[in-house]
Amino acid sequence: MAVPPQVLQWITQTYPKPKIDPDWLVECYDWIVGTHGLDPARDLHQILQMIDGQLLESSLNDSTVHYTGLPRNIGQAKKGTIGVPPVLVQITSITEIGHSAFTLQSTRQTRVDRADLAGLAEEDGGEDDGPIPRYPRSMLQFRISDGSTEIDAIEYRKIPELELGETPLGYKVCPEDKYMEHDLTLLIYSAAPLERRESPTRYCLPGTQQCHPEGTSRGRARWRSRDNLLA
Repeated sequence: MAVPPQVLQWITQTYPKPKIDPDWLVECYDWIVGTHGLDPARDLHQILQMIDGQLLESSLNDSTVHYTGLPRNIGQAKKGTIGVPPVLVQITSITEIGHSAFTLQSTRQTRVDRADLAGLAEEDGGEDDGPIPRYPRSMLQFRISDGSTEIDAIEYRKIPELELGETPLGYKVCPEDKYMEHDLTLLIYSAAPLERRESPTRYCLPGTQQCHPEGTSRGRARWRSRDNLLA
């Protein structure tokens, strides 16, 4: 089934870089329309919301055209920018660089122990020892990817929405077009986490306990059916 021009225009305007893979978009559109019985003449807004949700839950490795986001030669450059328009990227790793490895490991072990005790307390009907502690927070370092190219990034200022142990890998952001230097580190001055938009639960992404990928290869994706995609 052909994707309507209105959908193509919306995709191009909303996510200009990297380009959305046409085959992925066709399969996604067909699944949404066929599964939910939607008519683009009547239900265009719902269709766009669901495509948006499916894209943000996908791996950019599968849903985008490779090498159409970050500059391909960014690995050889020492200075420069990520280019315009803004590039949609996903976080592939998060590291706290403002605290020692010993402190982080101690916190991790406490979190594991507390989670185990909470599970036992729930089974036995007893009381747990309180909430699982958060990691100490100073400055975060990331690896971010547009689906084909990865670069390092660090916070220039604290971004409250991003937190070690809470932000799932695969979380998507749109960094501003800021100047890069010092070994290809992108200083994230004011990245716009997409969870700031209408429905935070929509953007739980693959590779985490909270949300597992439904499809892992281009052309064979299995689409997610979730009520909050219609929110």
